Amino acid sequence: MYESLINNNYTQVKLFGIGYGSQSNYVGNWANSNQFSSICHDEPSNSTFSSWGANQRDFYILDHEGNLVLEQNISSGLPSNLESIIINLINNIPSQPECNEGDTLNDNPCNPSQCINGTWNELIIDCPEQTGIPCSNGLYLSPSENECCSICTTYGDLNFDSALNVSDVVLIINLILTNQYSAIADINSDSTLNVTDVVLLINTIIS
Repeated sequence: MYESLINNNYTQVKLFGIGYGSQSNYVGNWANSNQFSSICHDEPSNSTFSSWGANQRDFYILDHEGNLVLEQNISSGLPSNLESIIINLINNIPSQPECNEGDTLNDNPCNPSQCINGTWNELIIDCPEQTGIPCSNGLYLSPSENECCSICTTYGDLNFDSALNVSDVVLIINLILTNQYSAIADINSDSTLNVTDVVLLINTIIS
């Protein structure tokens, strides 16, 4: 039966054979030597037998927490329902958690997962642009590689520091002088960068 359980992947079963000192030559009959079983001799004083109040051929089953489930002398044979008892005990062992509580997976920032109660759960990301929230006085700019949602950026904030100041004026002038275009610098949204955009930005800063 024991090998049948192992062959059916019930590898949680561990068999321990403890031989009474005077019967050490027969201890091998109790457990086959393999990675799932262990045998030993209770010598010199048979202290294990004494602490358990055990007699020879007493059989014990413990659950995964070490609680005693069955105690029986098997001189006349193993219990007929032994295999079902063991399988039920194995099925009652809590499964190992997939992850540690609070851990996150962020390989895809738009589809992150968080560990809740030992399992991965997908988090829902509500981006303002996708839910129809307007970007007042600005534009939604594409997110960086590690972000999901577009960022609402105020017109004229060319250094993206969430403030309008002289640094932004310098940057917009440089764009005009080098004949470059940036939608966030096009304050009057006429698809052209010129002195009008500079004036509008300065007025916004000093107002």
